[in-house]
This record gives sequence, structure tokens and C-alpha cells, in this order.
Amino acid sequence: MKPVATLSILRVQDGYLFHLEYPTNSLTLRGQDIHTPSGMIGSTPLDPDLRSQLEGAIDASAEILRTLYPSSGQPSRARDPTVAAPLGRLGRLLFSLLLPSTLQDALCQLPDDLPLIVATDDTDLPWELLYDGTQYLVLKRPMGRRLLSSTPARQNPIPDRIRRSFLFITNPTGDLPQTDIEVERLVDAFDTVPEVIDARFLCRVQASKLEVLQALASGQYDVIHYSGHAKPGALLLADGELTAEDIQKALGGRPFIFLNACWSAEPAPQLPYAGLPVRSLASAFILGGASGFIGTLWPVFDVSSREFAEWFYALVLDGIPVGEALRRTRERMYRTRPGDPLWASFVLYGDPTLRIAGLERRETRPVTVLVARLSGLLPLFDALGLEAAAEIEDQVLDRLSQIARRYGGEPRGPLTDILGVRFGVPEAHEDDAERAIRTALDMVNALQAFEPPGPLAPMSPGSLALRLGISTGQVVGRQLITAQGLDYQISGDVVDRAAGLAAHAGDGEVLVDETTRRLAQAAFTFEPEGSLTIAEGTRPIVVHRVMAAKEAPPPPIPMVGRERELTRLQGWWHEAAAGHGRLVAVTGAAGVGKTRLIQGFREWLSDQEYQWITATCESYDQNTPYALLTQVISGLADISPGDNKATRRSKLEDLIRGVVPGEGPRAKEQINEGLALLGQVVGLRIPAPAVDTLEPELRQKKLASVFQAVLAHQAAQYPLVLVLEDLHWADEASLEVLNQIASAVGRMRVLLLAVHRPDWSPEPHGWTRWGHYRHLSLDELSEETRHALLARLLGVEVPPEALAEAILSRTGGNPFFIEEVVKSLQETGVLTRSDDAWVLAADPSTSSGRGLTEVPLPDRVENVILARLDQLAEPGREVLQRASVIGQEFEYRVLQEVQDEAAREELDRNLGDLTRRHFIFELGGWWPDVNYAFS
Repeated sequence: MKPVATLSILRVQDGYLFHLEYPTNSLTLRGQDIHTPSGMIGSTPLDPDLRSQLEGAIDASAEILRTLYPSSGQPSRARDPTVAAPLGRLGRLLFSLLLPSTLQDALCQLPDDLPLIVATDDTDLPWELLYDGTQYLVLKRPMGRRLLSSTPARQNPIPDRIRRSFLFITNPTGDLPQTDIEVERLVDAFDTVPEVIDARFLCRVQASKLEVLQALASGQYDVIHYSGHAKPGALLLADGELTAEDIQKALGGRPFIFLNACWSAEPAPQLPYAGLPVRSLASAFILGGASGFIGTLWPVFDVSSREFAEWFYALVLDGIPVGEALRRTRERMYRTRPGDPLWASFVLYGDPTLRIAGLERRETRPVTVLVARLSGLLPLFDALGLEAAAEIEDQVLDRLSQIARRYGGEPRGPLTDILGVRFGVPEAHEDDAERAIRTALDMVNALQAFEPPGPLAPMSPGSLALRLGISTGQVVGRQLITAQGLDYQISGDVVDRAAGLAAHAGDGEVLVDETTRRLAQAAFTFEPEGSLTIAEGTRPIVVHRVMAAKEAPPPPIPMVGRERELTRLQGWWHEAAAGHGRLVAVTGAAGVGKTRLIQGFREWLSDQEYQWITATCESYDQNTPYALLTQVISGLADISPGDNKATRRSKLEDLIRGVVPGEGPRAKEQINEGLALLGQVVGLRIPAPAVDTLEPELRQKKLASVFQAVLAHQAAQYPLVLVLEDLHWADEASLEVLNQIASAVGRMRVLLLAVHRPDWSPEPHGWTRWGHYRHLSLDELSEETRHALLARLLGVEVPPEALAEAILSRTGGNPFFIEEVVKSLQETGVLTRSDDAWVLAADPSTSSGRGLTEVPLPDRVENVILARLDQLAEPGREVLQRASVIGQEFEYRVLQEVQDEAAREELDRNLGDLTRRHFIFELGGWWPDVNYAFS
């Protein structure tokens, strides 16, 4: 499940209690509310005056709606943008008077794309209208409600099927012609995906109480859509009312419900605080076991509600989660019809990240599969008995699964003694093969160190061992939306190869195939193990045994064309060495040469006195607190990975003693505080009462203060270069500490190089406002320099024209891509060694099986591109796909014509995002006559 924030709102006698949970603790909040490690708690008293203001605002909004919609068939003044103004006043009132100030701050700071669930027992208030001063929250983020009830929702069985089944109940009373049009349009939409969707329609007189009840009770529908009349607590069918009580008793399965009808989510026949409430349709469906529910809070105009449903299902059928589909549909109607408040009428109960339908996405992509076989189970069962041994086995497999997830793997199983892990689906990473090997090695170490917890502690699992196999290859992937959720299925022989390798491995061994070795050879050492036939009738595969991780990085590729950038770094170094520190953002796309530039800068520094610390962020450590800061502090204290706890503590204490002078009681107390604060980062638990009792925010503030002090002290000895590689993958806790010390860098002899890709920005972190901030952007190589780089890689003065054209047309000006394609041509025999140069083989088509005009992208390049594509939101991917059909270069006007209406309205924003991320660039012209090309 995608991370979500949850705002719990509990109505108490004299007001409201609030609790906000969010997936990061890095928010900077003000006020006196109580904070927990993952959220905050607050309360608001509801005095008579405030209650009166709320009632008045709600009554005013309702009166406007009555004026707007005298009947569902008459839109009246819906085009007048001033008509909906009372909704804005109500939203501001709810936000400013009901929510504590700290909670207001927190909601404003949460990322706009983070889904929000409002869990409440007060369903009368329109929480969707909360307005934070810039926008309604429901237009900024996917939002859903969770019903807090003393009655638990019924847990109906989930049908076991892949095809999605939809039920449409339409116009039971026969007097709503727009609903007939609605069902016709939806039939057309669903006909485009017949292999995924089964649909049944109950229209007009067919929608009787008996037919509908039988359909609800059958449990065979994944989605039930109703378009007709409703009133609070009942649906109006062809032969009478179907009450909420009847619905709750009859409902089977776990369907998602969409009631496109007036008042379908309203619990009372009148406004809140007036009249007697009845069981709402929303609570009936949710408590009856529905997976989600969409309904309306007030009357809706037939034409607008029909269009709303059509827009919503168009997004849902594209695999968009219901919360995001609802947000986009709301935003589209709000933007195009500012006077029509229908966008605010619809309410979602349930998980906003739920997908209820979607096209089956088929694609060919590289995947790395790890198979771990747990051996030694029989002796364990003989020694410990069935129950104890089975519990130890479960604990071991659970620990192995945790390790896999940390590196971004997807565990599958376990199946008895076998655990499978997939890397690269449904989201690719550029280093999936390396991740799989790191996972395997960590699994072996974890099993060796495993000690059963609790009452099983005296029992030893010493007979257990792991045998691991890893294979990488192309698979056909299918992303399916099933009744159980989103699933990604793969087909190909890569799984069988991994299982075969694991079956032939010895205890504690990790065997890999040739493709995996080639992808990971820069990070690990291997020993050849000969060849292996996995199954009868298949070709043998080359096998390698993983030995260890490499400590030294591979030799850098030649640096060409970066003289201007290197000169700027040299100038900033001189300023930092003179005591005017610089915070430099080095920005560029993957493979464009950021790391090589930094290496070239260090080579230039070799004859000067300096200190150098490099900390590299790994994508699999983004959720590990202080993963980046651990490397920095270890570098400052000269802590090595092999140091034991005593050595680490000694080195850390030496670092801190340099900052704290004297030997008195206060100095000893400060040293101990510093040890406790920095120790928590490098894995040491050092008791310090003054630190242990601190709230998390204050503790982090003190940590930043200590870190700043030791950084300044070290830089006072010799100027310090601090390189933070791949900062776009930094963990939030480390970033928060860096944010707090960023202003002080300008007073230190420090050159801090923040190396990152364009899709991450230091601006939200406040770095760009400091006078010592600098920015260095690396673009792709020019035509001349890319030819020069290719010549140096080949060891020739001028590369052959046909070869240069074949390589550079595939790689553009990206140095990493150029190097990888040259390596690939060397490995496949297209290029052969002649003296000190690489030259074309006599017959390239014979040597490689393909001509120069068909130079393939190597696996490592494909992984980088695929990982970047997987980070794009679906709209951006769709724009790229449609642009690629047009050609390498494409015109804005042509691309606009091949977009559907919804995508056309978002085209400018999506193109801007793709340009910023360096997928495309502008060739020239101005809007709307702009030409683009792929990078």
C-alpha cells in the first residue's frame, strides 16, 4: 500500500480530538500540541458561539445549493463563479476554527501527492471542504474517509478471480434520461477492455428490489454503480425503496460502490443539527463489507453528474487509484466550471490508494530473481520437535523477507523451504542485480547471526544454512488488478534459472548467471564455476560464485568537455579554503558525468592540503533514518566498517574532545551528550539522561548542533570537501539535519558538494536562500566532445564514421551510455583489440549477430532508462509513449491532437515536468508552435 497520512477526528462532548499520522517525522511544526514519533495530537473545544458559526455557514451553503439546483434537471446559475463562494467561506471556517494551529501547519507541509484519510465518527461535517488558505485539501491530494464506528465492518470472503466484474443499476424510475446516456457512454468505455471487465446492466424496470438484492447478495461483483434517485437512507428502485438496513444485511463480497444520486452520502433528511438521522447508505455499504464507497452530500445536476462519472471511470480504467481519479475529476470540474459545486459533493469512504480496474499492462523488461533455499531443516525438526522448529523456520524466513524488502525486493512465498525475491518489478532500479547480491550476502550473514527470541532463545538453529541463486533476464510482465489488489505477474525462464542455481549452490554460497555477473562486476568480485544445465533440453548457462564486495571503485572513464565546470569548482574551493564556505548543488541527469567531474576535481586537488569525505546515498536506504549522516560522521571520526563497538566509541570520543575543551564536570557531561547523540547515528547505544529524555524534535536539533560543531572543528584543521553523492536518494532524517546546518556552512572552511539529479531540488529545503549557495548544472556533451570521448574510449584519433554514427545516435551526449555501448560492442565481438586500439571486426554482422545499424542498448543502460521511466507518474508516461509514436522529434500541436480531452488539459504541465527531468528538450519556437526532441 502506498504511504498515506491519516487524520483521526473524534467528536467529544465539548469539542473535537485530533490525531495526525504521517509517514515521515521531518515536519517542522509550531505550537504546544503533543507530538509522537509518527504524528501529533491536538484538541479544539467547541463552544456555543463556534457551533453557531458552523451551523450558519452550513445553512448558507445549503441555501445556495437549493437556489442552484431547484431540481436535478435544472442547472440554473451553475455557471456563475460567485455562486459557490459560501463553500470557500465554510472551508476556511472549518480549517481555521476547528483545527489546532499546529495541525494546520502540518497539513500545509505534507506533500500534495500524499493521500489523506480522514477517520471520523462525525460524518455530518463536510471535511472535504477544509481550505488551507491556498486551496481545498481535496483538490490538492487524494482524500478518503474512514468510518469510525462501534460496529465492525463485515469481512466478507473475497472472490478468487482475475477478471473484474461490474454491475450497473441505471434509471430505475425511468424519469432520468441523462442516466440512460450515462450508461451508454460507460458501455462504450468498458467495451475497449473486454478482456479485463465483465459488466452486467439492470436498467429501468429491470432494477427491481428483488433483482438488486439478489445481485448485492451474490458477492460476484467488484464494482457496483448506481445512477438514479436516492434519499438519505434508501435507493429508489423500480418497485419501491431499498433501505440501508436491507443493503447492510444482504451485501456479499467486497464491492466498490459508486452511487451517482442526490443525497446518497447524506445521513439525515435535513442539514446536520436538524431532524432525526437515519442509517446512511454510506455506513450501510461500508459496514456490510464494501471495499469503498462514493456518494454525494447534496443534490446534483444530472448532466454534470453524468460527465463526472464518465471522467472518473476513464481514469479508473487506466489503472489510476480511486482517490487520485476522484481528485483529478474534481479538479477538472472545479477548473472548467468554477460556479458548479458538484465537484465538492462527492465523498469517498475507503482507501484512496485502492485500484478497482485498469488495463492489463503487458511489457517486456529485465528482472533479477533471487531464490533462497533453506537447508538443514530435517536435523532441526529432529532436534527441537515439530512446533519449536516450525516457529524458528518462520522467524528465519520472516527475517530474510525483511532484508529483501530493505533492498527493494519483492518476496514471493515462502514455499516450504524456498523463498523467491524479485527485483525490478513492478518498479525498476538501475542496480537491481547489485541489490539482489547485497540481499543474498546479508541473508547469509543474518542466518549465521540469528538467535531465536523469547522462550526459544536456548534452542540453536545451527543446522540451518542458505543456498542462493540469482538470475537476470528479460521477462514478459503483466500488471493485473485483481480482487486481492494490484499484482504483477512475470513469465520467462529467469525464475527457473535462479532456482536451478540455488539447487546447485553449496551452504552459504551465492551463484549467479553471466548476465547478473556482468551487471554487478563493478561492485563485486566473482569466481567462475563452469557451466550448468538447468533442465533437460536447455542450453548450459555460465555460472559464477559471488566472493565479496569490492572496496575500490572502478577506474573512471576519461573526462572530456567539462573544463568550464571544473574551473568553477576550483574557484569555489579557493573561496572555501579562505573561510568562505560554499554549498554547491551539482545537478545533472543519470550518466551525464557528475561523479566523473568530482573525481577530476579531486585529482586537481592532489597537491594541496585538504580533507575529503564522500557519502553516497543508496536508493534502498531512503527509509533508513540517518543512513547518509552515518557515513559523514564515520568519515569525520575515521570509523571503518570493521571497527568493533569499543573502537567506534573511542574514535567518536576523540572527535568530540576536539570540540569540548577542559576536563571539568561540565565538559565530561557535554562529551557524554555528544557521544549519545552521534552514537545513535553510528549504531552505538550510549546512555545520557540529558539526551534520553528529550522529545524527538529537540533531540534532532541538538544532534544538528553537535554535528555542526565537529564539522567546523575538523574544517579548521584543513579545508574540507564534503561530497554527498546521489542526494535525490537521501533519507529524510539526514536531510533535516543538513537543513539545520546549511546556513552555517558559509562560516566554515567547507566545500559541500550536493550531487543530485534534476528531479530533486534543494529549494524546498531552504538552501537556495543562503548567500553561499551555488548551482552547477551539467548538460549532455556537445557534438564535438562526444566524438572526442568516443575516440578516447576506442584508443584512436578519429572514430570510424559509421561506428560513431551508430553509437552516438543511440546514446546522445550521455557519457555513461556511450561507455556502456562501447563495452557491449567489445564483449559481443563487434569491436576487437588491435595493438592499443579497438577496431571494427572484419565482419561485424557475423561477429555479433547484428549489423551496426542495430546497436542494442546494453543492460545497464536499459536499467537506468527503465528506472527513470518507472519513477514517472502515469500521465507523464502516457505523454512519452504517444510522443514516441510521432518520432524522435515532435511538434506540440501534433502531440496535442493525439491526446484525449483530459490529458490535453494537463499537457503543458506534463511536458514541463518531462523537460525538467531531461526526458525531452525544446528545439525552438514558442507556444503553441513549439518543437521538442527526445534526450
